[in-house]
Amino acid sequence: MQGSKIDELNRALQHFKKDVCADPLSAKRVDVCVVEFNSKASFVTPFCPIAKFKPPTLSAHSTTAMATGIRYAIEAVHDQVSRYHAAGIECYKPFVLMITDGEPTEDMEGIAKLISARESQGRYGHMLFHAFGVKGANMDFLSTLTHRVLAVNNNAFMEIFDWASKSMQIISHSKPTDNVLESNLGPNMEPYNPVEKKVPWND
Repeated sequence: MQGSKIDELNRALQHFKKDVCADPLSAKRVDVCVVEFNSKASFVTPFCPIAKFKPPTLSAHSTTAMATGIRYAIEAVHDQVSRYHAAGIECYKPFVLMITDGEPTEDMEGIAKLISARESQGRYGHMLFHAFGVKGANMDFLSTLTHRVLAVNNNAFMEIFDWASKSMQIISHSKPTDNVLESNLGPNMEPYNPVEKKVPWND
């Protein structure tokens, strides 16, 4: 993810914090963690309350350590949920949002099974994994990881985080055991169908 794409993504992260914190209840209930994967994967921001979140400046490289990044994210979610449970705190089902404009440059064996296992774990499922692909992403490959694959046109990172923010606000005003619908998608976002193989940047 090079040039204007990474700049837009960094601006969208700043916007996400402001948007979520504008809702007092969401500001109290939403925790966030950022995992970056390029030539290697790393925890850029460990889990923290959104009010204390300092949006990082992400960087771009020519390789994509996607498998390691996904493992890190899933492990972080598992550890955070375990901390909540140990403290007797009910928690909402975590969202894992992966954004990419490419495809992995490392072995992805077992990753799809790991995602599926964690999504189905427990009575209500352990997490919801979403994959967002912007121009350049291998959408067919993303569809092997999850059925929640969204094609995003025009590098509309703001729309991704608008959707995430609105979804967090909806969930924050519910009970942890409620079956809550997520926010509507933005105009540059659409679910990817691997049968039709249609992406908005080819229209």
